[in-house]
Amino acid sequence: MSGKNVRVSTLAKELGMTSKEVVDLCNSIGIGASSPSSSMVDAQADRVRRHAEEKGLKREPAAEKPKKAKKAADDSAEPKEKKAPARAKTTRAKKAADTDGASTTAAPATAPAAPA
Repeated sequence: MSGKNVRVSTLAKELGMTSKEVVDLCNSIGIGASSPSSSMVDAQADRVRRHAEEKGLKREPAAEKPKKAKKAADDSAEPKEKKAPARAKTTRAKKAADTDGASTTAAPATAPAAPA
């Protein structure tokens, strides 16, 4: 019979307590929990829930932070301009084909020497 495991941090959110408070409560009733990432079987979590209620530690869970809403289109009647796609990087094979076999390391053009 395998029970469901519950993390301390999840139990803390459920009880409206901090993870540290739940870790301390677990240790006081003999359940070994050392950090918020510690887990316990469901039966142990039930013991923690009961003790939290008996000691008056249970609070209403804190309201979750509201997620940022996507921007509403204010000018939905006007279509927005799309950005041009970025240029694709050229490959060596394409460069060679573009130069028609010319050397890609051509010497720089120099100005003719002035007559002396």
